[in-house]
Amino acid sequence: MKDSTTTLVLFFDDLDLVEPVEAIVGVYFERVIKVDIRVENKKLSSLCQAAHKRMLLVYCFQEVSHAESLKNFLQANEHFNTLRTVPHASMLLCEKNNRNDAFQLCCNETFDSYDTIRPVYDNHKIILTLYKLIEIIELKAELKRFDQAGLDMQYEMQNTASQLQGLHESVKVASKQQSSLITNIMQDVDGILSSISESAFMKSFRKVFHALPDEEINKFIHELRKHSINPQLNRLKEKSESLFNELSTQLLAQKAALEKKDNLRKATVVVADDQDVVLKIIATILEQHGYKVEKASNGVEVLLKAKVLKPDLILLDIDMPILDGIETLKVCKKTPVLQDIPLIMLTSYADVEHFQNALLLGAEDYIIKPTNAETLLKKIRSVLN
Repeated sequence: MKDSTTTLVLFFDDLDLVEPVEAIVGVYFERVIKVDIRVENKKLSSLCQAAHKRMLLVYCFQEVSHAESLKNFLQANEHFNTLRTVPHASMLLCEKNNRNDAFQLCCNETFDSYDTIRPVYDNHKIILTLYKLIEIIELKAELKRFDQAGLDMQYEMQNTASQLQGLHESVKVASKQQSSLITNIMQDVDGILSSISESAFMKSFRKVFHALPDEEINKFIHELRKHSINPQLNRLKEKSESLFNELSTQLLAQKAALEKKDNLRKATVVVADDQDVVLKIIATILEQHGYKVEKASNGVEVLLKAKVLKPDLILLDIDMPILDGIETLKVCKKTPVLQDIPLIMLTSYADVEHFQNALLLGAEDYIIKPTNAETLLKKIRSVLN
């Protein structure tokens, strides 16, 4: 069944080079567009105007430097924004004697993958690589969605933390205002009786109680002045301040917890092994302990996924098809976007020479298979911390 979702674009400068490729991909892809860059071609303009769900850009060139120049031109020219906004992947097809240059361009992320088509080429291998690139496109799209969701969540957390800080400041202001208000009430009430002279007080009392002697009036005034609401107001003030302080402390604690949560992130680990059983066991152990796991079955798949996912760690089996663990380790350490990612080698060998070789090439540690969960987790935590 042909792929009708992907637009496959063949850029070329040699008909003899592109015709075999067109015959291959035409069997598997419904939408194939040829663009001869040597002539003024309306297809390139129409390519940018049409709607595409995803695109595979295949560069068929005798000189890989020409393919690199075209790729850079398309990326830099705003007229071809479609080639930047639509999820896509790129593949370089070249002659066999240019494969070293093609490999370096892929390591530098100019292209996602490459293959040779002359003098010898494998039809099935080319198609397999194109299908793998479609998986990479989906990974890139998923990563973009994940990054956007992360940014949205980070914005919400920062906004909430800001609101908590604002509420904390408001609580502090309200606490000061209430304490000041209670203090003013105490001062006002405390001054009510003291502001009235005894003579004026006695004069007022006599108007009401004509027969009451001065001695009794003085005694009454004395008893009245002994009573004060200040103790009750002081207790209210202390309780109010305590309540506001507790609320303020809780707000600060919630803000700190939110900021800590914002800084936490699940560590992503790419696990590479050509044995499905081993992959499943390791993935299960890591996922149960909070790690995000991405599986790979060979070195090429590791490189492709690591460039997209930017994992925190790579667990790399030594014996794998297509590109073994040691060669993958070498490529990672020579590739700028991958060289800082720590690697732990998985190996069935128990001789010191294998361990020393891996460590000299840049591996952080090694694990001998089969291993137990405790050893696996201990070594991973040691490297990540």
